[in-house]
Amino acid sequence: MSPDPSTSELLERVKRDVLADALGRPSRMRSHARVRQVVFGSLAAAAVVAVSGSHGLSAIRARPLVYCLTLLSVFVCVNSAMLKVLSEFAESPLGPSRAALRKRARWALAALVCGTALSNILAPSTFGMPALQWAAHLPCLRTTSVLGVGLSALGVLWLRGVDPVDPRSTGEAVGATAGALATAAVSFACFRTDPAHVFATHLVPVLILLLLTGRWGQRWLRIQARASARRS
Repeated sequence: MSPDPSTSELLERVKRDVLADALGRPSRMRSHARVRQVVFGSLAAAAVVAVSGSHGLSAIRARPLVYCLTLLSVFVCVNSAMLKVLSEFAESPLGPSRAALRKRARWALAALVCGTALSNILAPSTFGMPALQWAAHLPCLRTTSVLGVGLSALGVLWLRGVDPVDPRSTGEAVGATAGALATAAVSFACFRTDPAHVFATHLVPVLILLLLTGRWGQRWLRIQARASARRS
């Protein structure tokens, strides 16, 4: 038996009023989340700017303009989308679902791969023979990994205690965000554009980071949530 239309409208109105009242009240969780969000955003921005500007504009000028603009567009879109969904989740675990977090983490990785491939296709001069010596690839691999791990640690601190249900998905979203930021920073500091180098040292660490942060989230975010419950 379906409910009376007037009753359904009343229930919807009550639901909207309750949600509006809850969102309008000061919330310690939301205020703490905003502070941690500002700290994470500031430190992440400083790290990305420092790494991407480590060679000044030399690396950017050495590459075709269309290559740089395509990469920039992809990085802005991916990072904006991931930071937005994490910000929503930090303020309220009732925001994006766990399935949405997992999908966006994988979408971010796929977008980075496709965007990087597209930048090479649009600028054929960027194709070239990769260096045969591993020493030529290690600086980018090291920088992407270290920066990604550091930003992931900041992200876990930012979102600690907000997901007692499925912290693995939250950890994967954190790893995808941190990896996208690290890839963006390294891509604009690196002089090499051949796909083999870019995929091996700029993108593969993001995949590894996503898997690792899933485990970190499963362990640390869950522990933090239980500790918070005990203190209350």
